[in-house]
Amino acid sequence: MYTSAYSIFAGGSSLRWVRDNLFAEFGPQAYGEIDRLAQSAPVGANGILFNPSLAGGTSQDKSVNIQGAFVGLSLLNNRADLARSVLEGIALNLKQSITYLQRKVQMEDEILICGGGSKSAVWLQMFADILDVRVLKTNIDQDAASLGAAAIAAKGMKRIGSYQVIDGIHRREACYSPDRAVSEQYKAVAKRFNYLAEVLSEFGDYCGV
Repeated sequence: MYTSAYSIFAGGSSLRWVRDNLFAEFGPQAYGEIDRLAQSAPVGANGILFNPSLAGGTSQDKSVNIQGAFVGLSLLNNRADLARSVLEGIALNLKQSITYLQRKVQMEDEILICGGGSKSAVWLQMFADILDVRVLKTNIDQDAASLGAAAIAAKGMKRIGSYQVIDGIHRREACYSPDRAVSEQYKAVAKRFNYLAEVLSEFGDYCGV
């Protein structure tokens, strides 16, 4: 049996960093405010790209010394653009992971998303558009890892005969389908994002981080 090692180190933590440093005044409503502002900005965040590599690089990056960055800022940009660029940047970074994984295995056209990010309908639609797949949300949310651990233990103790019993625990709550026109727009944004990732890797090496 195999598991994928493709990942990013600072998806949720980079969003939390942005919340604490750029949206702290909104308190408990900060994530909701990020969603609201992001939804008001256009695809591509008016030219801003955010790379969420705030904790260094993974196996998919050109260098472990890659650093995070906001790039493309101008006097025309505002907080809404920053908010959208952050959500887009994390999704685009995960798109890199999926692209590498697709070179190794055949993947389905539907992805289950769980964790704190699954609470944001705005972000889930963005994931669908950027990843160009259907995004499924179930009732499991942040308990996915705990459920998996419990299932392994139950199987090992012979309390369950197969893992198929887990399917019955999931209840589909929503499914987000990609908007083809928006997905095409994101293909161009993804090319810029991938180029930026290479530049940031080289910059990190140059600086000796």
